[in-house]
This record gives sequence, C-alpha cells and structure tokens, in this order.
Amino acid sequence: MANHTIQLNDPVTLSKQEYLRLKQQAQAYRTMAARMFELPLRDFIDEVVADFRATNSIQMNFWRI
Repeated sequence: MANHTIQLNDPVTLSKQEYLRLKQQAQAYRTMAARMFELPLRDFIDEVVADFRATNSIQMNFWRI
C-alpha cells in the first residue's frame, strides 16, 4: 500500500479556543487508546500453574523446576 501523504508547509491559523479544543480531543484520544490496548487480564503465575495442574494434562516432571 503506497503512502500518498502530501506535506504542506502552509501556516494554519486557529483561534485559541479551537486549539485548546483540539488539544483536549487529542489527549482524550491518547487516553482512550492507551486503555483500549492494555492487556485486559493479568494472571499470576501461581494461578496459571494451579489451573494447569488441575487439568492433569501435563506430566508432573514438567512442573519440577
């Protein structure tokens, strides 16, 4: 996929109110994106090992470290 971005160096004038609104929206987007892409579950190793042991599907010498 080709990138067809055109760089324009023309100045843009915004009112202070518009600038602050856009700045607030950008921060809200960054916050939302950070929360959305967090790992939803964080399992503790002991809990995961206990769950696997309960299934009896892995040989016991696997658990000896």
